[in-house]
Parts: sequence; structure tokens; C-alpha cells
Amino acid sequence: MDHLQVSEFLPDASMCSLCVELFNEPVTLTCGHNYCNACIVRYWRGSLRNVFCPQCKQIFAEVTLRPNRQLGNIAWIIKQIQQQGGVPASRRNRCEVHQEPTKLFCKDDYVPLCSKCEKSRVHCNHIVASVEDAAEEYKYEIKVFIDVLKLLRENIRESFSDVREEKRNLVKLVDNLAQTISVDYKELYDVVRVVQMEQMILAKAIEREIESEFSNLLRKHSGMKKYIHELEKKCDQPAYQFLQGIKETMNKCREESLNTPECAPPALKEKMWELALGNLSIQNTLKKCRDALPLKIKTERENITLDPFTAHSRLIVSASRKMVTYDSSSCTSVSSPLGFDTTPCVLGCEGFSSGRHCWEVELTSEGEGWALGVAKESVQRTGEVMVGFDQGIWVLQPEDSALLQHKAGTFKIRVYLDYEGGCLEFFHSPSRELIATMPYITFLGEKIFPFFRLATSNCQIKVCF
Repeated sequence: MDHLQVSEFLPDASMCSLCVELFNEPVTLTCGHNYCNACIVRYWRGSLRNVFCPQCKQIFAEVTLRPNRQLGNIAWIIKQIQQQGGVPASRRNRCEVHQEPTKLFCKDDYVPLCSKCEKSRVHCNHIVASVEDAAEEYKYEIKVFIDVLKLLRENIRESFSDVREEKRNLVKLVDNLAQTISVDYKELYDVVRVVQMEQMILAKAIEREIESEFSNLLRKHSGMKKYIHELEKKCDQPAYQFLQGIKETMNKCREESLNTPECAPPALKEKMWELALGNLSIQNTLKKCRDALPLKIKTERENITLDPFTAHSRLIVSASRKMVTYDSSSCTSVSSPLGFDTTPCVLGCEGFSSGRHCWEVELTSEGEGWALGVAKESVQRTGEVMVGFDQGIWVLQPEDSALLQHKAGTFKIRVYLDYEGGCLEFFHSPSRELIATMPYITFLGEKIFPFFRLATSNCQIKVCF
């Protein structure tokens, strides 16, 4: 850099960031930043207690303004040389049209203004603020965006865990399939070879989708991290430099904050269910007949709702009919003749008399007193209701599984019903592990309904979809 370039930037080094002029009686704060004495006192409105530096935001409980005479002398010398034409006046922070200091900022056009620009017809009706106030306002907004983007980044991290869990479950499903075919049903290998290949191809396709989703999340996370770093770095810039391109920055912040990350795609999860159900169906079919192996299984995912007219008086059904809670304090008598009058039970609104169906519930309990499954439409609703085949009720209860027995907490359970096949199956939804199966059920053509029993406090069932 030659002496001309040095002389051009020399005034900028001796300029107060508040008035955008050469220092006049400069003072130094404890943090090391310098301002004109009159400018900083005016900025603090005459107070010298509980104030902060306009640049670094360091807070001072009590401040002493130390005169910086050397800096004042340098500013005085530069001013004298400028008057003689030796050092050019700073061209930064000045209006290109009027060559006046740009101490104002137009919030409509996102451009700095001088006092003459403010009075022009172009900006006379616009919202105008001081450069410092505008910078503070936009810095606050960008910091809000930074907080939003950080939350989105955390959601992406949670998505990583979800995808990793699905990958582990995929490995378990594939290993289970391989073991089932190679060990238990070796003599039927020729028959199931084609089905195994289709399942493996599906598993490979799911694996590719998981890897693609994982790479996509990693790319989004890296991009989000880089952009947040850029915004934080930009917020550390001086006001005038910070406001350069602020319009594009604000627009990009708004755009990025609307990009809500998703967990593992629902279609991917359903493919995982398709693979898990296919594995189980292969096992069941091999036990029945080696020549009747199904290649495709069609199961309807049902949007189950609860029927409040069948609910016992101690059960509170939500307005959405998706949640039921046991309330021991309620003592209202049953007003509907369809309701259970003694045992705290409730049925679903949707009934089935054919086909394969599935639905998922989220169960919260203390580890006892609940049951879920299906019941015939003609199920007894007066007096004590006993669950069992003879009563036309087929359910899963805590004692039916080591996974659920006497364990408090929240569990997701998926129920599969094969009406014609006479089979009811229960899965632990996150791991897709089979909890219990009830084969050889005879429904005799009668319509059956989802059935729920909640008999203890703090017990709640939510139907998912």
C-alpha cells in the first residue's frame, strides 16, 4: 500500500463511529473504544452509570471517560492537512450524491442517507432512522433468526438420531429375515428364494433411501452451521459495513427460517413397516403351507377415532376423539345406552368385517390396568366386563409381554388385524418387534371394533395417524 492509499484511509482511523466525523476531544472507554466526548455523553443521555459501549456492548456499572489527547492531536493534524488539501477527506460513510456524512438509514429502501437525501422527494415519506438505531434493530432481528436457525439445527440433529435408529432397525429386520430363512425353514429354501430376494431388494432400496436422507441431513446441518457462523460474524461488523446488503441478508434469513426440517419421511417409515410385516407373514405362511407364500400384502392403515357414546363415565374422550384419559374423580352416570356402565372401556368408531387393517396407539400408564385390542359389536356393556375369547374380546394386557409387564411410561403399539385370516398381532412400534400374536380367531362374520380399557389413574391412550 503506497502513501496515497495510506493517506486516503488515514481519516477513517481517526473518525468517531457515532458522529462519523474526525474525533473532537476523544475519550477512551475501559474496553478500549474511542468516541468524541460530546457524542458518547449524548448517546448515554448524560448518564455515566449502567451504560454500555455502542460497539462491543460491554456493560459498565460506572464509567470514567479518559481523554485520549494523542488521538485528539492526530485528528486535529489530519483536519488541518485536509483544509490545505494534503489528505483527501474520507469517502467512506459519505453520500455519493451530496458528499455529506450518511448518518441516517432508509428502512424502506435499505440504503444509508445523508441529511439532504432524507429531505428529497425519493425518501421524504419513508421510514428513516439513525445508522446506529437501524443497525441495532436489524442486529436484534438477525439474532432472533439465529435463535430460530439454531432450533432448526437441533431438529436436524434429532433427525439424525431418528434415521440412525431406522438404520439399526433395518439391520435387525434383515438379520432376522436371513436367520429365519436359513435356519428354521432350510428345507423350503427353493420356495422362498424369490420372496427373500424381493425382501432383500426392498431392504437395499430402503437402505439407499436412508443413506440419501442421512447425507441430505448432514448437508443441511453443515450449511445451517456455516450460515449461522456467517450471520454471527456479520453481526460483529461496524454499523455501516453491517448494513451493506442487509436487505438480501434479511430476505435470506426469513427464507431459511421457514425451512422446517423433517424427521425420517413417513413414506420411508411405512416401507419399513411393509418390510417388517412381510418378514412376519413369510414366517406364518411357511408354517401353514409351503405352496401358499404371499408375494404382496395389502394392509389398510386406519384413521381410528374413539366413540364417546360407548365410553364409561370415568373415561374422558378428547374433542378430537383421538385421546382417552382415565379420571378417577369423575362420577357422572352413563347417559348413552351404548356405553359401558361398570368397567372403564371405550370402543372405536370404525368397525371391520373384512380385510387387513392396522392402527397405532400411544399408551401412557403406571404399568397395569390397561388393555387394548378388538371386540365384537355385540360385546357385553352392562356389569363387569371380562376380557377373553368367550366374551368376544381379544386384547393385549401388560402381563402378556415382558416388554410391558409392570413397566410405567409411554409406549407406542401398532395393532394388525387380519379378519379373514383370523389373526391379531401387536408390535412395539419403534423397534417393530412382535409383542404378541393371536392366531386362529373366528369372528363369524360379525363386525368388530377397536377396544380400549383404562382402569388406573394417570392412564391415557392416544390414537396416532
